[in-house]
Amino acid sequence: MSLAQLQKGSWMLDGQVGLSLNRQNNESLGSPWGAYTLSSRNKQFTLSPGLGYFVRDHWAFGLSPSFGVSWGKGESGYNSLVRGNLFDYGVGVFSRKYIPAGDKLFLYGDLRFGGFWGNSGWNDNGASDRMVLSKSNGIEANASLGLQYMVKEQLGIHLQSTLIDYWKRTVNGVAFQGSETRESLSVRLFSSFQIGATVFF
Repeated sequence: MSLAQLQKGSWMLDGQVGLSLNRQNNESLGSPWGAYTLSSRNKQFTLSPGLGYFVRDHWAFGLSPSFGVSWGKGESGYNSLVRGNLFDYGVGVFSRKYIPAGDKLFLYGDLRFGGFWGNSGWNDNGASDRMVLSKSNGIEANASLGLQYMVKEQLGIHLQSTLIDYWKRTVNGVAFQGSETRESLSVRLFSSFQIGATVFF
């Protein structure tokens, strides 16, 4: 199936939300804030709108801002209960390739790259006030697979899962002096999902 809305010269307005769960065990021996360990179970919510243009049939490029918040609780190496959270916002570019898979069904691959900024904080020992620990900035890239169903001629809904995610973040202390750079490359095969809708015009 080759819809006119997915052909060269068309536009797409995309939006998706996601929720993921993960468990982390972090250890830092060379941190400017001293040695620490932290084991936590985290939740992450993301919102990613986007505007794309079809440079070829079924192949679009575009711009995508992003917003995210993650929160969790765990036990630090100082045997204290920590409730932490992280706020991020950013902007990037994306490329999406659609492959027809049925009358109204499309598979697609999605690649994204962008920069982001944010801050992190925590509530220690049950305190109600949030302490901002650091501000950060960095880059992120990821590859995803998705399934799009055309509800109407110009409206589709989709389910997407991140396959590979890479980020590099520079963290500058606010509550404490110092800075450090963190880097992560993870394979997240079907461990997180995003749902969304796309309008073609």
